[in-house]
Amino acid sequence: MSSIKIWEDRERDLYAVLYCLDRPSANKKTGDMVQLAVLGLKHKPTFYIKNKAQHMCGSCALVSQCYVNPVDLNAIYDKTVHLDVELIPKLHKPIRLGSWGDPDYCLYRFYMASYIVLQGIQATRIFGKRLTQSIVNT
Repeated sequence: MSSIKIWEDRERDLYAVLYCLDRPSANKKTGDMVQLAVLGLKHKPTFYIKNKAQHMCGSCALVSQCYVNPVDLNAIYDKTVHLDVELIPKLHKPIRLGSWGDPDYCLYRFYMASYIVLQGIQATRIFGKRLTQSIVNT
């Protein structure tokens, strides 16, 4: 099990996946962390970027010049899009929120379902302020 679907919203064409659960993350910037991505249900990430339709990115200021390479996420999409939503297992490494897509779409459910200890969570700098606000307001 290297990836699991943890949330889905068919009306908004979105779902959230945790990946790098049992393998190291290749992200040299963050180190070995479980990664959370919010993806579209209908198409692979490259489709949304090519068509400038990244609705899963919310109000991210970088949506028109995104630096994330979606090709690796296409493989995650292929493995997870048709899976059922699962409970979050006990994790043995920190979680990076927002490897792609806006984690605000699923944060409340994510926190309530997983009872995450806030230490060890890293958010990308774009979402860091909103993440802190979400935690304070919950």
